Amino acid sequence: MDQAKAAVCVFVAVVSRLSTAQLTTSSTGCEEGTFLLNGRCESCSTNCNRGACDVTDGRCSDGCIQGFYGQTCQHPCPDNCLYDQCSIDTGFCNFGCTHGFYGDMCDLTCNEHCNEKKCKRDSGYCSAGCVPGYFGDKCDSACNSHCIQTCERTSGVCDACVDGHYGANCTDTCSTGCGTLKCRQDNGECWDGCKTGWTGPQCAACSDGFYDINCTSRCNKNCLNELQCDAVNGTCLTGCKPGFRGEECSIEVVLKEEGGDIPTIVGAVVVGVLFIILLILVLILVLIKRRRRKRNKDFRNREFGNESKSQISRMDVQTDKVLMWNDKAGDSGVTPAGEADQVYENTDTQKVDPKLEGGSDQDSLNTDEEAQDPSEGDNSGQVDSSVNNEASITTEVGKSDKET
Repeated sequence: MDQAKAAVCVFVAVVSRLSTAQLTTSSTGCEEGTFLLNGRCESCSTNCNRGACDVTDGRCSDGCIQGFYGQTCQHPCPDNCLYDQCSIDTGFCNFGCTHGFYGDMCDLTCNEHCNEKKCKRDSGYCSAGCVPGYFGDKCDSACNSHCIQTCERTSGVCDACVDGHYGANCTDTCSTGCGTLKCRQDNGECWDGCKTGWTGPQCAACSDGFYDINCTSRCNKNCLNELQCDAVNGTCLTGCKPGFRGEECSIEVVLKEEGGDIPTIVGAVVVGVLFIILLILVLILVLIKRRRRKRNKDFRNREFGNESKSQISRMDVQTDKVLMWNDKAGDSGVTPAGEADQVYENTDTQKVDPKLEGGSDQDSLNTDEEAQDPSEGDNSGQVDSSVNNEASITTEVGKSDKET
């Protein structure tokens, strides 16, 4: 209807301008297609339809060629005008806008969330609806993130909610006591019943003093606080009353007299301490005994070695003297028995006095220490006896030679 009125207006304007041009042509003296400007006839604008214009001011009397508007058709029509046609006076697009644009001059863009990017020219209303996830006249509002993709075009009410949410816009949360975290969108009632420790259509937590499936069991009366127990397994949260134990305070115990265990504990501690002390003393004694035994053994080994050397030296001296007497007896044929006896007496005297053997004060000291050791004294006696026996044998041999 608006386009028809605009066409009629254009037709009337063209007719009136043609009449004016015919009337003024003869008065100005300018030919058709020209107009009088500053006393000279100038050509009409090339954008005037058929090159016709008013002879007095140069306005295009027959309209503009396609794509231009204005009094002398000096302005191009907006780019997004359909068919590149616009009003000669205002520049408004005569036949609407190209796809994706709206407004009088088609200089506004339809919202990107309009389905197929279609919208009405006058308002921008998305004529083909909104893409999933958006709502509103121009599809410029987002549906709630808990909606399953789409929502109602005008109000934004979610078509459905993701698991765990409910309400018109899916802004409410299902109870954590729901068996599968699924609940009805309109009222939040759990679809698959409640978990243990929850009850009711919307699976509310058990009231104080109750637990188990659908909250049908009472907390044990032996709980220190009968109204506070675990909603799932009934464990007493504040402990048990005196005389009871266990998670649910269901085991009765016999209370001992206060302080009755103290003497037993003290006695056990004392015994333990004494045992540790005794063990330490035994270890110390063992270590001392081992150290003394090792020291005595080292001392005996050292003294026995010195005594053995002294005895061997004395034996060598006695043997040399016996051999010397034998040599004398062989030469003279006479062996004075008394002189031989004197030799052994002197040898015995030398055994008593360590200095005759070239011994030192240390040897004398060692001899005294050996005398204190019975075992070492026996060894010395055995050595002296062997020396005396050898001397006696040698004397007998000398006597036998003399008789012969």
